[in-house]
Amino acid sequence: MSRSREVTAWVSATFPRRSWTNLSVVSGAFHDVVMTGEVVARVSSGRGHFERSTREWQIAQQVDNLFVDTAVPRVLTDMHTSANHSGFLLSRLPDSDDAPAEWSEVRSTYAELLEALALAPTTLDLPPARTWCGGDRFLETVQEALTPLLGDDAPAAVRAVESVMELPNRSPTLVHGDFGAHNIIWRQGRAHGVIDWDHACVDDPAIDIAPLVGMYGAASVRQIAPAETVSRAMVHRATLPLQVAAAAHSIGHAALRDHALGNFRTRLHSGLLYAADGAHP
Repeated sequence: MSRSREVTAWVSATFPRRSWTNLSVVSGAFHDVVMTGEVVARVSSGRGHFERSTREWQIAQQVDNLFVDTAVPRVLTDMHTSANHSGFLLSRLPDSDDAPAEWSEVRSTYAELLEALALAPTTLDLPPARTWCGGDRFLETVQEALTPLLGDDAPAAVRAVESVMELPNRSPTLVHGDFGAHNIIWRQGRAHGVIDWDHACVDDPAIDIAPLVGMYGAASVRQIAPAETVSRAMVHRATLPLQVAAAAHSIGHAALRDHALGNFRTRLHSGLLYAADGAHP
């Protein structure tokens, strides 16, 4: 049985009161999503699926109805688990129309979303930063599990992670953790909603600036964030492929781990580790 059919069968059996006749399945790196017109089932499988899904479910409850002007998926059920799968249901937001492509078209929207995150409560009960990829053991995972695979590039990987760990403490805000156009529901060029809060935490807002630096360049992002924050964001960005690799290693996904390590090497050797335009912190 294919992965998508296995997940669909589990969802149908676990949530029988819902109609699963007209559905679509999207397989992500760390979970599968089964969608109908109004409902989304988020399903984790493989090593550690119960812990991962439970963490995601708890985060989703914390950010449910977080904003007034921007939609966030609502939690619809308890977390369910079995021997091979764990998951829960969320409300489905409308699909995006075509996302704006140019920085000038999205700049104000990102600025507004970042301001909303900065104004959100910091008392939310969220996991520490990078819990999804090891948390306080992130550096150890890189040293023990990933550096043997990196050869001559291993010292650069360790330095990149150590640099993040050594960043000075800043006033924490709510952080989405995977911030970017792919997790924004775009309607008529504006943000209707924000999805996929799996990596949310209360920490350095530069974490959310990091993906924007990768997509639009440091010079552009300095138009909506202080230069010091953008510099810290570049330090965070250097570790993004290593975060994916560490998380993939933890669940036994060797193909994804190796792909992420390949991305790290490519960025390192092309001089684009810190920013897509070659800028450095």
